[in-house]
Amino acid sequence: MDNPIPNVRSDIPVVQNLVVLALFWVMADLAYYFALPALGYGADYNDYPVEISIFYLFWVGLAGIYFWPLYARWPEFARWPTLSDRRIATALWTIMFAAAIIYIRTVIPNMSPSTWPEGNIADAPDIIVATADYFLPKSIEILFQQLLVLALVLTLSAAGRPLLQVVITCSALFGVMHLLMILGGTPLRGVLVFSISATVFGALMPMLILRVRYGLALSVVMHWSFYAVIVQIARTAPHPGLN
Repeated sequence: MDNPIPNVRSDIPVVQNLVVLALFWVMADLAYYFALPALGYGADYNDYPVEISIFYLFWVGLAGIYFWPLYARWPEFARWPTLSDRRIATALWTIMFAAAIIYIRTVIPNMSPSTWPEGNIADAPDIIVATADYFLPKSIEILFQQLLVLALVLTLSAAGRPLLQVVITCSALFGVMHLLMILGGTPLRGVLVFSISATVFGALMPMLILRVRYGLALSVVMHWSFYAVIVQIARTAPHPGLN
């Protein structure tokens, strides 16, 4: 897998971007697990969907503001111009939105009731007892993470790193960052399931972003669908790997 852009972009602050990217992710997680509860909002997507959505919108805004010059140069690193066909991009966005609404409005309400073999259902992780409300903050969190991954991929590409190295770095960092879920009380096996899954997705994302037309859209779909599948499994199976 050769690098699609062999020349180093010396005008892009590679080290600074990587440091800021890591700070954004770690600070957002620490604020979610500690600052929000201190303000009276528990770290639970089902109980505080609006508050947590606003919280992640703040971080989406920060990522967009800081990395906007980098995002604007995305076409320099990909095979195709970004959103080269607005009609197809609009159709994809509409289909994604419609599919999410159908899932939230028709699938989730008809799922089996949640169970938690470990004890009181009130103590279960929010994804186990996910309601339709869960997917509002989760969707915005996914957008935040996708923006950080995009910034990471473009920064490494600007540094002249070959695609294989970009894939390995993104995979490792995406997996490691999900270990922070342990701070929220997620059972260890559950943390490992999410971290291993994130490692796999982290390897696929750079290839989608750099080598596939509308790859970022596919990356978002893949990311969102993972949580939809986990919710489905949690309602129909004895929570393998989550308890």
